[in-house]
Amino acid sequence: MELNKLLTLENQRILIVDDTPENLDILGKTLRPEGYNLAVANNGEQALKTITHFKPDLILLDVMMPGIDGYETCKTIKQMENMFDIPIIFVTAKHSPDDIIHGFNAGGVDYINKPFVQAEVCARVKSHLQLHAAKKHLIKLNYQKNKFLGIAAHDLRNPLTSIMGFSDLMLTEIKNNTFNAMRCQKMASLIFRASTSMRNLINDLLDISAIEEANLILDKKNHSICELITERVNIAQTQFVNKNISISLECTGNIMATMDNDKIARVIDNLISNAIKFSPKHSHILITAKPMKKYIMVSIIDEGPGIPTNEVDSIFDEFKTLSTRPTAGEKSTGLGMYIVKNIIRAHQGEIFIENNIDVGAKVSFTLPST
Repeated sequence: MELNKLLTLENQRILIVDDTPENLDILGKTLRPEGYNLAVANNGEQALKTITHFKPDLILLDVMMPGIDGYETCKTIKQMENMFDIPIIFVTAKHSPDDIIHGFNAGGVDYINKPFVQAEVCARVKSHLQLHAAKKHLIKLNYQKNKFLGIAAHDLRNPLTSIMGFSDLMLTEIKNNTFNAMRCQKMASLIFRASTSMRNLINDLLDISAIEEANLILDKKNHSICELITERVNIAQTQFVNKNISISLECTGNIMATMDNDKIARVIDNLISNAIKFSPKHSHILITAKPMKKYIMVSIIDEGPGIPTNEVDSIFDEFKTLSTRPTAGEKSTGLGMYIVKNIIRAHQGEIFIENNIDVGAKVSFTLPST
């Protein structure tokens, strides 16, 4: 999920803990119109029980309560599993400097004085929920980044090992005067394939850097989309043959688009590669290009398992990999569709995906026509 979606705060869960019914009522009436999901507790003991099943995103906590007070409740909450980072705001009439320091030492993140101002409550709650959401998002991105770096290092090391090994064999044959042109040609072909794989991964890294810095530069000119698709299909022939997948192209006439030819080639390569990855052997892939009024639409239709319904909205997120596995164990960095989306958007186009009624998925994108 993207950060801007997280920051909408829709249905965020807030636990209100206060032993005064009037305060619970006022805070509820203040926060409920903001779209929050609320739960209440009358004391610390009840709050600890409620937390285990309600799992709040933020807690508003009174200090002076019967039984364990707010400070001890806060300390206990911070020791509970998965609750250490949950923001706790004290809502209390105890607001001397010593009281405030005591609250922060107990694990609170903020103070709201009683009697409270409703607008202030809303503002402070929103601010801390957004900070908490942003922190969770950054933690997730950091985890995904580390995972990706591991995959990238592995995917660079393997072809590099192949390049070094085949190069060493070729040099040895030349040195020992046992050079065989056919054998060396085969090794040179393998070196080329391995270096191409490394280049593609490096291009992904460069594109991600440009996208993150809002510096994706396009060299847009008028090009034939049919010629480009035909070229990319021909380049991918080895992938089709390896899985005995047939492909057909429905693109006739001189359909011209205003585009960066190299960038859209990356888009088509990625979508073809994904279609192959998730297609079973002996299946069929259809690629179509159709002119519309002000744009052209390109679609890639496969006969794979389709996209899980709960993952359709997130498929274009950075580092996203599907729970559905490629049919031949192919690997994915989770960057391809994110890059594709941003390249298409930079062209003022749209990209969308849908599952076919019977089998497979259909990915379509649009580009401005000339």
